[in-house]
Amino acid sequence: MGRRNGAIALRARYAQSRLLANWEQNPELKPLQNIRDRLFEPKPRNIQLLKLYQ
Repeated sequence: MGRRNGAIALRARYAQSRLLANWEQNPELKPLQNIRDRLFEPKPRNIQLLKLYQ
């Protein structure tokens, strides 16, 4: 089971370093950037949503 856990940890580190940490620079993930931008617009509905997710 040790090898399996090591492989899982390796994949998690890869995902963190290549995908999650740099998602804002990835043009393929532009829809996520749009969602982020819309959520952070200072509108009452957005503030309610952010409080809900907090």
